[in-house]
Amino acid sequence: MFENIDKIVGSKIRELRLSSGMTQSQLAERIGVTYQQIQKYEKGISSISIKRLFAIADTLNVSLKSFFEDLSVVEEVKVDYLLSKESIEVAKLINNISDQKIKNSIIQLIRLLSDTK
Repeated sequence: MFENIDKIVGSKIRELRLSSGMTQSQLAERIGVTYQQIQKYEKGISSISIKRLFAIADTLNVSLKSFFEDLSVVEEVKVDYLLSKESIEVAKLINNISDQKIKNSIIQLIRLLSDTK
């Protein structure tokens, strides 16, 4: 689903590391890996565990969300079709209905009115 996530997070690790003035060797030493492993993370060759990502965030004095701020789920998720704004709005509105019977009735109505079978 998120096939480029390793490259995107790795690129962000590199960006944050460089902005902190730290070398790959320094970061590696502080989190207990080799500098070659840092290279693999930064190039997206190796997936990074959440534990390791927490260690990097702590070492670089950034929040964990810093690694994901630029991600757009729409860009990363493969979908067969894109939903219109109206479709997304309808889905959100239906999701907000707390009464399950009413929610099911609305879904049934939409199915009946839909052109697709």
